[in-house]
Amino acid sequence: MCVLAYMGDIIADVYSEEGAKLPEKAALRVLKIANGVYAVDVAGAADSGESLGAEIDNYAVVRAETSPAATGSARYDIAGIPIPWALENESDLRVCVFSNETPMRIIEGLGQTYLSYDAQARTLSIFHPFGECDYVAYISRAETPENELTITSDGRTSASAVLAQFEKDNRVLKQLCAQQSRTLRVPDTLAILPEAEARKGKLLSFDEDGNPVVFGKASDLAGVYSAKKAAEAARDAAVSAKDETVAAKISTVNAQAAAESAKNAAVEAKEDAEAAQGAAQAAETGAQDAENNAQGYAEQAQAAKTAAESAKAAAQSANAQAYQAAGEAMDSQTAAEAAKTAAESARDDAEDAASE
Repeated sequence: MCVLAYMGDIIADVYSEEGAKLPEKAALRVLKIANGVYAVDVAGAADSGESLGAEIDNYAVVRAETSPAATGSARYDIAGIPIPWALENESDLRVCVFSNETPMRIIEGLGQTYLSYDAQARTLSIFHPFGECDYVAYISRAETPENELTITSDGRTSASAVLAQFEKDNRVLKQLCAQQSRTLRVPDTLAILPEAEARKGKLLSFDEDGNPVVFGKASDLAGVYSAKKAAEAARDAAVSAKDETVAAKISTVNAQAAAESAKNAAVEAKEDAEAAQGAAQAAETGAQDAENNAQGYAEQAQAAKTAAESAKAAAQSANAQAYQAAGEAMDSQTAAEAAKTAAESARDDAEDAASE
């Protein structure tokens, strides 16, 4: 009896033995055996109302994985995996392991060198099949359809033995159906392959009738693989050389364009320098003319100044003469008024004389 915790029903993805995800889904019923260890029934045979402490002999797969928290020399071992079936040794188990890395490595049917089964404790231990690498293990029974019936001394068959054989045959049939779905199948009859000694280390192919044949040596693939790698390396080198040639051509075209641009810039700079030189000469000539004009204007200003000073002196002289003339005019006016007064007095005297 295994003490379990029912985890519930889930719909899970299905993967091929190479680790590729398949389009179909699988209905799984999962029980937790221990931390990191689970029992899985792909067919969903257990009752959904199953309680703790249930027997799970009908479960087909046990899943276990390494613990990143583990340390020491047993870091990549999985020890004490509870096994829910009554078995004799590790040869009754089939273990598939998947490495937790990219690309994934897969070992289908792990050898007994990496396994240790304790029949009394019903636990399995797995010892670092990938070296220092975490992994997941899937454990199932590797049973064969052998007859386990026992005949009692009175010639009658034991009912419990018949039931045990029936249950085993049922489990083996489920395993055979699962294995058949992972085999290569053909719609017609094939010829039988030669014995192991004749096909050992050979390559498998099919003849013109579609029958399997063996030929060559498997070691020949190493040469083919090396030739393929060499061809790929040569192709990559040719592509790289082509890219470098194109880059060199582009660099040459860019250099020519840069040289042409530099040439045009030099011509423009020369033209600008010549234009600047002409402008400088014109400015120098203009400055000389301006200097000559300024000297002429200065002489004219000096003459104008002298003329102004002469005009000023003449104006002052004319002003003095005008004052003198005004004085004389005043004197003449006074004399005229006196003459007028005398005339008026003479006239009065004449009038007086005439009246007498």
